[in-house]
Amino acid sequence: MCVHYGLIASGNQVISDAKFRDKLNKDLGGNVLCVVMEAAGIASNFPCLVIRGICDYSDSHKNKDWQEHAAAVAAAYAKELLLIVQPKRSRETVSSRTYFRRVSDSSHEGKCITNAEIAI
Repeated sequence: MCVHYGLIASGNQVISDAKFRDKLNKDLGGNVLCVVMEAAGIASNFPCLVIRGICDYSDSHKNKDWQEHAAAVAAAYAKELLLIVQPKRSRETVSSRTYFRRVSDSSHEGKCITNAEIAI
C-alpha cells in the first residue's frame, strides 16, 4: 500500500481529458495529487478528511479494472487511521444535524476553499 498526502482538486465534473488535467495541475502549482468529484459538495462545507482510492489517471483510458483494489486500499488505510487516532470529546463538537442546518443557512455555500482542497 502506498499513501500520498497532498493537494486534492475537487469539482462538480468528471475529468477525462489529459490535457485539461495537466493544465489544471499546472494552474494549481503542479502539486495536485488527484482530481475528485464526489468530495466537492461535502468538503466545501464540512470539515473532513478525504481518503481516496485512486484507480485511473483522469484521461481517456478510464476503466474499472483497478476500482476494487483502490477501494480496498482506501478502506485499509481508513481502518488503520481509526485504530491510531484516539477519540476526543470537545466542547466545540456539534451534531451533524446542527452543523448541516448552520451550513444550509450560510450564504457562502459552495465557495469555501481549504488548503487540502481546491474547488474547480
